[in-house]
Amino acid sequence: MENYRPETPRKNTAPKLPGVKMLIVIGIILLIAAFFVAFKPVYFLNGLGQQEMGVKIRAGEIVDIVGSRRHL
Repeated sequence: MENYRPETPRKNTAPKLPGVKMLIVIGIILLIAAFFVAFKPVYFLNGLGQQEMGVKIRAGEIVDIVGSRRHL
């Protein structure tokens, strides 16, 4: 046992790229933005047409009927 030397952990010799985590976060944000642009899940921001009616719902209950009231 006189020649025993414990192994020393090797240091990572690869150069670290600064901001890799930041690039991943920016990429995820861009993917989410592309999803919203492609599939337009914000349809509720569009107005109603002249012959359309809509229902406002809050907490699962009807609050108001919007649109042309001629048909009522």
